[in-house]
Amino acid sequence: MSAFFSWCILMANRKHVSTLLRNIYNLGRTVNAKFNQVWVYAGAMVIVTVPVLAWLTVALSMDESFCQSLLVYYGLNLIHVSEGQNCNFMRFLLIFIQFPLISMNTATAVLYVLLCCFSRNILKEYLSNGEKVSPLDCRSFKRYLIFYEQIFEVLSSLEASLSFPILLTVSNNCAFIFYCFMALDPFGKSPWPLAEHFYNFTTFTFLISLLSFLCVTLAASSVGDETKNAKQIQEKLLQRVLASTRKPDRDELMVLFVTHKRPAFTLTAWGFFTFTKGLILPAIGSISTFSLLILQIDSK
Repeated sequence: MSAFFSWCILMANRKHVSTLLRNIYNLGRTVNAKFNQVWVYAGAMVIVTVPVLAWLTVALSMDESFCQSLLVYYGLNLIHVSEGQNCNFMRFLLIFIQFPLISMNTATAVLYVLLCCFSRNILKEYLSNGEKVSPLDCRSFKRYLIFYEQIFEVLSSLEASLSFPILLTVSNNCAFIFYCFMALDPFGKSPWPLAEHFYNFTTFTFLISLLSFLCVTLAASSVGDETKNAKQIQEKLLQRVLASTRKPDRDELMVLFVTHKRPAFTLTAWGFFTFTKGLILPAIGSISTFSLLILQIDSK
């Protein structure tokens, strides 16, 4: 269901996402930010590879009796195939069961991480250019502030377009981490051992979900860190300009700075929580603690 919601939202916002991509590209060209195409190709490969590997981890470990039991479960005992073909049919059926959710989660995470990385590169070049502004006067400082306004608008568009899909993706990642940790049962406390056929798939899902959560959080938090650095650079430039201008111009300069002053931008998951590096350890610790608590209760 979450994959369907993500797909619907992205399709509804496809024009906004397209405009966002174009604006990021134009801003990058303006400040000569580096957009490595290898990242795009690697992201496309990840979107294709992860669902295929997830399917293979299950498809290659199934036997006929296990496939028959799965077919009864997923088909509600309404689907019957000839003997010896249960696994072939089940492998085909798993494509429609696994691919939508895994593909949508992976695609959303990859798109979000790429956009965050490109935005971070733009901010880095913006900071680098700020240290090289010459001559530093009211006019050049005004241009510098106005360009940050454009970056801020792009980040706001990123937040508006993808904050809800990324909330669904991160929620799925946390749910998968929780479920897989309990299913793998590293301390042997669960009274219901994991079926051998699902061990590889569960391990793979756990690792991919954890990696996706880390990549999304670190990429989004890096954007917030760069906007904080941008505010510091702006304040330093303001002090330098004030020191080199006459008093009549200082009043105009302060009005200009207050008019274009923006807070540091922090990306969020639809407002439910903000992406910071400090989110990682509490989130993983909470999931692990709750999983162990449930396992301890089940063992009794």
